[in-house]
Amino acid sequence: MFETSDWVQDKQWCRERFMYEPSHGVFLWNTRPISHFHTYRSWISWNSRNAGTKMGHKHNGYMYATIDGKRYTLHRLVFMWLSGYKIEDCFEVDHINGVRDDNRLVNLRVVDRSENQRNTKRRSNNTSSVTGVHEHNTGGWVANITHNRRRESKMFPHFDDAVLWRKKKEVEYGYHENHGRV
Repeated sequence: MFETSDWVQDKQWCRERFMYEPSHGVFLWNTRPISHFHTYRSWISWNSRNAGTKMGHKHNGYMYATIDGKRYTLHRLVFMWLSGYKIEDCFEVDHINGVRDDNRLVNLRVVDRSENQRNTKRRSNNTSSVTGVHEHNTGGWVANITHNRRRESKMFPHFDDAVLWRKKKEVEYGYHENHGRV
């Protein structure tokens, strides 16, 4: 992971640059010290434009901010601001309710990729209205689900039976209750 000095440095780095309000999920730019800038003029200019203003811009539903020339997603910055640790590449930050710009602390959780995939919305090309269930070209319905990188499929003559099997498997495999939402 990180050395203690990295943790202190990252937490201090965050706290010098922005504030985070966990109950609303809002980031605000701090008044930044002159040591962050090359010139007195750029320090005055940046602080007069940005200090105290809301941080970030939306792209593909997520909130981003550019800090010191590097682009960050705000939902990842939450954890860096709180703990000082960066979320490693092997972990993801899941928006529990599926709203990508809702960065309230109660809506975020650190998960691995497989857990994050068990809380995804229904795909736009879904024609059956149920995630993991589709009509077979020979008639009948196919229900499938992935668990531990293994895909399970089963054919059913009736749509309701396929949906029931799929929902039972979602519970068995620990899928989030929001999985498959619109």
